[in-house]
Amino acid sequence: MSGVKPVSLGIGCVKRVVLVKVEPGNDLLTCLVEAASKLRMRAGLIVSGVGSLKKARLRNLERFPDEYPVRDEHRAFTTVEGP
Repeated sequence: MSGVKPVSLGIGCVKRVVLVKVEPGNDLLTCLVEAASKLRMRAGLIVSGVGSLKKARLRNLERFPDEYPVRDEHRAFTTVEGP
């Protein structure tokens, strides 16, 4: 990171790893929310995924807000359809 000074750094540990298999035809978000609820998860991170979706709506932070919390107006949404 030559010349770049990070705003902040953090370090932590993974307490557990959860594998969720979503069968074809099921809604990905619904299955992930259900799994998180059953396991009483409060936060999580998707490290990777393998498979295909018929339709996906991707959400990313477009700009940092002056005040929190982050709302939809601060996000960029992209919808992708088809294999």
